This record gives sequence, structure tokens and C-alpha cells, in this order.
Amino acid sequence: MATTWGTCNIYFFSYFRYHGEHITKSSNSIVMLCVFIPMCLASILATALSKCLGYKLALRICAVLFTLCPLVINIGLSYEIFLIFWLIIPLSCLCLSAIPLIGCLWSQFTQSLNHISGLALIAFSFGMIFWNIFFLLIINPSN
Repeated sequence: MATTWGTCNIYFFSYFRYHGEHITKSSNSIVMLCVFIPMCLASILATALSKCLGYKLALRICAVLFTLCPLVINIGLSYEIFLIFWLIIPLSCLCLSAIPLIGCLWSQFTQSLNHISGLALIAFSFGMIFWNIFFLLIINPSN
């Protein structure tokens, strides 16, 4: 999502500015700062939350929230709702689910932690690349 934000924020900022939102040059920096704080907190709380809820339930909740958040934006699009449901909640869910997922991988493959960590990193990276391409095709189909 953060990668997607970096390549498509000009579309969103121009849309919101066109509809009367007060957006300046520093808006992107402020947005990214506001997103990193919940992401860091989610990363810190991820293991404890997964142990409390169970890994499977925590991952399912994050997957459902990650899927539903972009759909909620269509109900009432405003700058604040957009930031909450496009950046803050999905990126927090990504952090909440990534840490326990890596923990599960490490517990199952104790003999090859380096290989598993590398494969997980590659999988997350490819997921972000495909998500970025998919989203840019949706937001700007004519290029």
C-alpha cells in the first residue's frame, strides 16, 4: 500500500484539491507520518494480539479488513475517510498479519530460517508489485 501510495498520490491529491480540500505540498509528508505511527504500533502489538486471538483468527480478521477497506471508501469519499480506510487501517492490518506470519514460518522451518525469511520477503514484495500494477490500472486505465 505504501508503494501504491507513492505512485498514485498525485491522482488522489488532485481529485481532492479539485473538490475543494485544502491540500498543500507538505500533505504527502504529513500523510505518511500519520500512517507510520499506527504501522509501528501494529508491528509492536502483532505478536501479543496473535497469541491472544490465535494466529488463524488474527490473520483472517486482517485479511477481511484489508479487503473491505477500499470498498468502504466508495460509500462516502472524503479526504479523512480516504486516509483512514485506504492507508491507516490496511497498512496496520498488513503489519498485524506480517509479523505473526513470519513467526509461524519460523516455528515450522527452524532449520532454514534464512531461506524462509528471504522467501517471505520476496513474496511480500511481489504482492506489493502486483497490487501496485493492479491499482494503477484501476485508477488510470488509459495511462
